[in-house]
Order: sequence, then structure tokens, then C-alpha cells
Amino acid sequence: MVDSLHLRAEYRKNRDFRAGAYNTLNYHPNSEDIKGGYIRPNNLLNLDFKPGNIVGIKIEAPQIIHGNNLSTSLLKSKEDFRRLEQEITTFCSMLGLDIDMNNASIIRLDTARDLKTLYPFNSYGNVFSSLNVSHMPYNPSNKKYGGTWFNWSNKTRAITSYSKTSQTIEKGLLFNCDNIMRTETRLFNNRVIREHSEGFLYTYQDLLKEGLLECLGHIFNRNVKGLFKYD
Repeated sequence: MVDSLHLRAEYRKNRDFRAGAYNTLNYHPNSEDIKGGYIRPNNLLNLDFKPGNIVGIKIEAPQIIHGNNLSTSLLKSKEDFRRLEQEITTFCSMLGLDIDMNNASIIRLDTARDLKTLYPFNSYGNVFSSLNVSHMPYNPSNKKYGGTWFNWSNKTRAITSYSKTSQTIEKGLLFNCDNIMRTETRLFNNRVIREHSEGFLYTYQDLLKEGLLECLGHIFNRNVKGLFKYD
């Protein structure tokens, strides 16, 4: 159920740290000291360094673990998150960085579900454009994925629905003849994530607890209640 995930963690440089490693990854500014800027090795894992030995970690989790973000690849088990933690720490270790994943806080959490529809997504456009979500303005956009992108958002959360079929075709990932609608919920800060999970999720280690799947389902259903209903 988990798609994108953003963390905030403490780090320290170990004896193997080399500024040159960052240069090969287009790190800016070009300095031996880390005082802000991004490391973008690819579009899947980005490191955003902050003052005070703090790093923001932006993760496209399903792509890292499974190579795509189709429905069957969304992360939903503690085994998935153990593997993801290993990928993060291994990557950072290669750069000469030790990341404190035990206390890494979750600062963005995207959950998603896919639904097979009878008709192409465009057939439901008029319905989507007329839906209202309390305290979340509708942000129309007909530019993404063949005009199938619908978004409701505010500063702390968002709900997005779009044609997963159109997205995969547009990105050249695969051709899927089924009509697949994806709905995503996005929570944008640690306080909101903790509130919507009823205190279950705060740090990365909470993703390894029993009851995770039920918690993620609760977060998703709470955010789309009144807009969509899933069995």
C-alpha cells in the first residue's frame, strides 16, 4: 500500500567519506562539507542535507524494491520495509555516511490502492470533477496522463486519482490493456501521519511492527471516506 516515503534522519560522515563520490552524483554545492543541496543518484532515492547533520531521504519505495510501482509492488509488509532499510543504509554507506535509521522520523507517507474499472478512466471525468472533499480544494489538471489526473489537496494532505494504465503507457513502462484507476493519499508531515495512524506511525521502525497493514488500510480509508469506498 505504500508508494512514496520521505524520512528525516541524523547522519555522520565516517572515515570512508569522500567528497568526490558526491561530485559523480551531481552533488551541489561542490564542497567537501555538506551544508545543503541534493544528491540525486536517480529518481528513486534522493538525499537532501540540512544543517545540524540532518538529512531528508526521499524514496520511491516500490521501484527500489521491485523495479516498478504497480499494484503488486506497493510495500505492505515489515519484510518489505526491512529490505528497504537495508537498501538505504547500503547506499549511504557506499557514500561514506552512517544514517540513524532507528530514530528516522516519517515526514511524508503516500498510500495507494488500484481498482479495475469497467470503462476507461476518461469515462468518469465528469464525476471526478464534481466531487468535493472537506477542507481540500479541487486542483484540476488535464496535462498529466492523458487528462486523467484529479487532485484534492491542502498543506497537510492530498488525495489523487488517475489512470494507472495511462501513466504506465505514457512513461513507457508497459502496455496494460486493463482499465486501472489508482487512488493515492498523501500525508505531508510527521504530526499528521501520527494523527491519522492514531499514534501507530512516527519513526521508520514503526513500519516494522505487527499490525502495519491494518494501520495503512485505516489511513487510506480515513482519507478517502466519503469520496470512494473500497471493500
